[in-house]
Amino acid sequence: MWAHYGAKHYGVCLGFDIPDKLAMRVSYEPNRLEFDIDLSAHNAGVGPDMVKAMLLTKFDAWRYENEYRVIAELKDQDTDGHFYADFGEHMMLREVVIGVRCDTSQREVAEWIGNLGHDVEIRKARLAFKQFKITEQLQKPALVAGHSVGK
Repeated sequence: MWAHYGAKHYGVCLGFDIPDKLAMRVSYEPNRLEFDIDLSAHNAGVGPDMVKAMLLTKFDAWRYENEYRVIAELKDQDTDGHFYADFGEHMMLREVVIGVRCDTSQREVAEWIGNLGHDVEIRKARLAFKQFKITEQLQKPALVAGHSVGK
């Protein structure tokens, strides 16, 4: 998945603790979903259930990902023009994995995280020696950040 979603291993992967009730399983289908679109209706007849189905469906070839998604309503636009969801009790950052080709250091990521009041493990990824997979770089042990100095 790093090659698809991690900017060809130059990016980072964020791991979160979220309540089970917010995690929605993606459905993998062999064919595109079919919807009744009515161009004369408000929003062409596209309602919340249709949008949810679109967001939670992928082509069957991606089934190996076994993906879950969280859908958040983003209301307030940041000064940079983007929309963000705040971390909190419903989305707690617990881990950052730095991609194989990413030059960002674990210390730099720890500075970005700051003090969240709970531990966040920061790991560096590497290519496995004998398999086609990504694994943890054990020569750079996980760095724990995000907690108070007194903890």
